[in-house]
Amino acid sequence: PQYQQTNKGAKTAKNNGPDLTEETLVGTAWQVASPYGPVAVEFGPNGQAVAMHSMIGQIPATWRVQGNKVVAKASAMGQNITIDATIQGQNLVAQGQNIVRMR
Repeated sequence: PQYQQTNKGAKTAKNNGPDLTEETLVGTAWQVASPYGPVAVEFGPNGQAVAMHSMIGQIPATWRVQGNKVVAKASAMGQNITIDATIQGQNLVAQGQNIVRMR
């Protein structure tokens, strides 16, 4: 499974950019597991984001970086979704698993 892969020698076309920061996260999209199924989050400028869920569609969201932590929040259908991730170089990690970078 993908979450067991390590970064040893894994510099590929997807992982040859700069380490993630508040600036380099803008324009990227990530898919993360949630209690409601997979959610894709696209980070936009000025703390704005869009979360996408297969059953709900697009949901306005917000995000911020504090140190090496990224917090994204969205609300839909009376439910609040918060994704707490840690920046580890060019990866985002949540609950001990790499979050899949979509772009």
